[in-house]
Amino acid sequence: MGGRLDGRVAVVTGGGSGIGLASAHRLAADGASVVIADVDPSSGAAAAAEVDGLFVRTDVTSEPDVEALFAAAIERYGAVDVSLHNAGSSPPGGRLNLDHRTRRLAAGPGGQPHFGVPVLPGRAAAHATPRPRLDH
Repeated sequence: MGGRLDGRVAVVTGGGSGIGLASAHRLAADGASVVIADVDPSSGAAAAAEVDGLFVRTDVTSEPDVEALFAAAIERYGAVDVSLHNAGSSPPGGRLNLDHRTRRLAAGPGGQPHFGVPVLPGRAAAHATPRPRLDH
Protein backbone atom coordinates (compact mmCIF):
# COMPACT_ATOMS: atom_id res chain seq x y z
CA MET A 1 0.00 0.00 0.00
CA GLY A 2 1.94 3.02 1.17
CA GLY A 3 1.36 6.54 2.24
CA ARG A 4 2.36 9.14 4.75
CA LEU A 5 3.82 6.58 7.18
CA ASP A 6 6.11 4.84 4.68
CA GLY A 7 9.22 3.66 6.47
CA ARG A 8 7.76 4.27 9.93
CA VAL A 9 7.25 1.66 12.63
CA ALA A 10 4.18 1.56 14.87
CA VAL A 11 3.59 -0.47 18.03
CA VAL A 12 -0.08 -1.03 18.89
CA THR A 13 -0.98 -2.46 22.30
CA GLY A 14 -4.27 -4.30 22.43
CA GLY A 15 -3.87 -4.72 18.68
CA GLY A 16 -5.52 -8.14 18.53
CA SER A 17 -9.08 -6.83 18.41
CA GLY A 18 -11.41 -3.85 18.46
CA ILE A 19 -10.00 -0.34 18.26
CA GLY A 20 -6.43 -1.63 18.39
CA LEU A 21 -6.97 -3.90 15.40
CA ALA A 22 -8.72 -1.13 13.44
CA SER A 23 -5.84 1.23 14.29
CA ALA A 24 -3.29 -1.37 13.16
CA HIS A 25 -5.10 -1.71 9.82
CA ARG A 26 -5.11 2.07 9.37
CA LEU A 27 -1.42 2.43 10.25
CA ALA A 28 -0.51 -0.37 7.82
CA ALA A 29 -2.68 1.18 5.09
CA ASP A 30 -0.72 4.40 5.57
CA GLY A 31 2.54 2.49 5.04
CA ALA A 32 3.76 1.78 8.58
CA SER A 33 5.31 -1.49 9.64
CA VAL A 34 3.09 -2.59 12.52
CA VAL A 35 3.96 -4.47 15.70
CA ILE A 36 0.92 -5.98 17.41
CA ALA A 37 1.12 -6.33 21.20
CA ASP A 38 -1.62 -8.35 22.88
CA VAL A 39 -2.07 -10.82 25.74
CA ASP A 40 -4.09 -13.16 23.53
CA PRO A 41 -1.68 -15.10 21.30
CA SER A 42 -4.40 -16.27 18.93
CA SER A 43 -5.95 -12.90 18.11
CA GLY A 44 -2.58 -11.14 18.26
CA ALA A 45 -0.94 -13.47 15.76
CA ALA A 46 -3.98 -13.28 13.47
CA ALA A 47 -3.92 -9.47 13.59
CA ALA A 48 -0.20 -9.37 12.80
CA ALA A 49 -0.80 -11.65 9.82
CA GLU A 50 -3.59 -9.37 8.58
CA VAL A 51 -1.29 -6.33 8.53
CA ASP A 52 1.86 -8.23 7.51
CA GLY A 53 3.42 -7.25 10.81
CA LEU A 54 5.05 -8.70 13.90
CA PHE A 55 3.20 -10.10 16.91
CA VAL A 56 4.70 -9.95 20.40
CA ARG A 57 2.69 -11.41 23.29
CA THR A 58 2.62 -8.60 25.84
CA ASP A 59 0.96 -7.95 29.17
CA VAL A 60 1.20 -4.16 29.36
CA THR A 61 1.14 -4.27 33.17
CA SER A 62 4.44 -6.19 33.10
CA GLU A 63 7.55 -4.06 32.68
CA PRO A 64 9.64 -7.04 31.41
CA ASP A 65 6.95 -7.77 28.78
CA VAL A 66 6.98 -4.15 27.63
CA GLU A 67 10.78 -4.14 27.46
CA ALA A 68 10.67 -7.35 25.39
CA LEU A 69 8.03 -5.80 23.11
CA PHE A 70 10.16 -2.78 22.24
CA ALA A 71 13.33 -4.86 21.99
CA ALA A 72 11.61 -7.13 19.45
CA ALA A 73 10.29 -4.14 17.49
CA ILE A 74 13.70 -2.48 17.39
CA GLU A 75 15.45 -5.75 16.54
CA ARG A 76 13.09 -6.36 13.59
CA TYR A 77 12.63 -2.83 12.28
CA GLY A 78 15.46 -0.74 13.78
CA ALA A 79 13.31 1.88 15.54
CA VAL A 80 9.85 2.71 16.83
CA ASP A 81 8.18 5.87 15.56
CA VAL A 82 4.62 5.44 16.84
CA SER A 83 3.49 3.85 20.10
CA LEU A 84 -0.29 3.53 20.38
CA HIS A 85 -1.25 2.59 23.94
CA ASN A 86 -4.64 1.03 23.34
CA ALA A 87 -4.60 -1.98 25.69
CA GLY A 88 -7.36 -2.24 28.24
CA SER A 89 -9.55 -4.88 29.74
CA SER A 90 -13.11 -5.80 30.56
CA PRO A 91 -14.14 -7.55 33.76
CA PRO A 92 -14.65 -11.29 33.47
CA GLY A 93 -18.36 -12.08 33.36
CA GLY A 94 -19.12 -8.37 33.37
CA ARG A 95 -18.54 -8.09 37.14
CA LEU A 96 -16.05 -5.54 38.37
CA ASN A 97 -13.98 -6.63 41.36
CA LEU A 98 -11.00 -5.13 43.15
CA ASP A 99 -8.41 -7.30 41.35
CA HIS A 100 -9.80 -6.36 37.94
CA ARG A 101 -10.05 -2.70 38.89
CA THR A 102 -6.38 -2.68 39.94
CA ARG A 103 -5.29 -4.38 36.69
CA ARG A 104 -7.47 -2.06 34.60
CA LEU A 105 -5.90 1.01 36.21
CA ALA A 106 -2.43 -0.42 35.52
CA ALA A 107 -3.30 -1.08 31.87
CA GLY A 108 -5.17 2.16 31.23
CA PRO A 109 -3.95 5.64 30.30
CA GLY A 110 -1.45 6.94 32.82
CA GLY A 111 -0.92 3.45 34.20
CA GLN A 112 1.92 2.59 31.84
CA PRO A 113 4.79 4.77 33.05
CA HIS A 114 7.38 2.25 31.85
CA PHE A 115 6.35 2.54 28.20
CA GLY A 116 8.72 5.31 27.14
CA VAL A 117 11.86 3.86 28.63
CA PRO A 118 12.48 0.79 26.42
CA VAL A 119 12.05 2.71 23.19
CA LEU A 120 14.53 5.48 23.99
CA PRO A 121 17.69 3.63 22.84
CA GLY A 122 15.99 2.83 19.53
CA ARG A 123 14.88 6.43 19.09
CA ALA A 124 18.42 7.64 19.80
CA ALA A 125 19.71 5.30 17.08
CA ALA A 126 16.99 6.48 14.71
CA HIS A 127 17.99 10.10 15.27
CA ALA A 128 21.56 9.27 14.24
CA THR A 129 20.11 8.84 10.74
CA PRO A 130 17.56 11.64 10.41
CA ARG A 131 14.14 10.68 9.09
CA PRO A 132 12.03 13.17 7.18
CA ARG A 133 9.29 14.88 9.17
CA LEU A 134 5.71 13.98 8.47
CA ASP A 135 3.51 16.67 6.97
CA HIS A 136 0.06 16.65 8.50
